[in-house]
Amino acid sequence: MIASRHPVALLFRRVQQSGPLVVVVGLSMTLSVAAAPTFWRVSTQAEFLRGEVEALSVDADGHLGLGPVTETFFDTPAPVLWSLVTATDDALWIGSGNDGRVYRVDPSGRGEMVFNAEASDVYALATAPNGAVFAATSPDGLIYRVSPDGTASPMFDPDETYIWALTTAPDGALLAATGDPARIHRIDPDTGEASVLFESDATHVLSIAVDPSGAVLAGTESPGQVLRIDQSGRAFVLLDSPHDEIRTLRVHPDGSVLVVAVTGDGSPEPPRARLIPVT
Repeated sequence: MIASRHPVALLFRRVQQSGPLVVVVGLSMTLSVAAAPTFWRVSTQAEFLRGEVEALSVDADGHLGLGPVTETFFDTPAPVLWSLVTATDDALWIGSGNDGRVYRVDPSGRGEMVFNAEASDVYALATAPNGAVFAATSPDGLIYRVSPDGTASPMFDPDETYIWALTTAPDGALLAATGDPARIHRIDPDTGEASVLFESDATHVLSIAVDPSGAVLAGTESPGQVLRIDQSGRAFVLLDSPHDEIRTLRVHPDGSVLVVAVTGDGSPEPPRARLIPVT
């Protein structure tokens, strides 16, 4: 798995801005008497990303544009935030990494930690009835039901090491994507009883979604594929990408899918990510 770590995790909110878009890039150099000017070219995405890019976006071709304006919405002491979900009462829930905590931010913006898991990471959250959420912890994966007051009860304890993603099926069942080994579990949210919907030859199932027809979409690692899985568990390869990981799946109402694919070759360069539309 490719994972990045940051010293502090902040939650930002995008702010709309109007007016013309203007990008000005300037370089300044102080020359001493004995120094000679030095010129260099920065033109590719990888070259720009070696530095710090603020309020700008850099596309795959190295083109610069204004990025979204953000403001701090909620500040945590966590090194990284892995997961977000909006509950039925419109509260925002956040899962953190390295400290395994779950935060709840109410619609007024007031937030607090409501659950401190024994595991180090909360990679996935999903909405549960009555303002509660399902929280998946890793390693030694375990799924909890967490209520708004912080009451947490274990719901499902699989054999797999990691639980990477959660979502709900149209009939209300909870779907859990796991790794080591790569499986998708179908869980009754009331009883916690579970069955394996699908098992992959990949290393991990990293992302999961449900399309308008009710079919399950799964993104895998090693290989980086997108699979469409019917209710009987039969899988069809929707996308066989050249990338290592399929990190995120987003389904549009018309059934088309946006895929975030990531490649990391072990070099000190940042991982390369690509947004792929799939129809």
